[in-house]
Amino acid sequence: MRTFLGFLLGGLIAGAIALAIGILAMDQGWVSTREGAAAMGIVFFITPTAALIGAIIGAIVARATRSRQP
Repeated sequence: MRTFLGFLLGGLIAGAIALAIGILAMDQGWVSTREGAAAMGIVFFITPTAALIGAIIGAIVARATRSRQP
């Protein structure tokens, strides 16, 4: 159960961070938003990829820090 929670929490945190950084980078980089391609790239590719990587890392960390019980 702890591994699943680590997976879920890692995915949510990494996805939120990737979305925020993507939006800020797009805003600061003067990217044209006329077609919406940049926003779609962030929402449909970058954010899910970062969420998956974060979820895997969260599950590994949760599994590694699990207390050993007899």
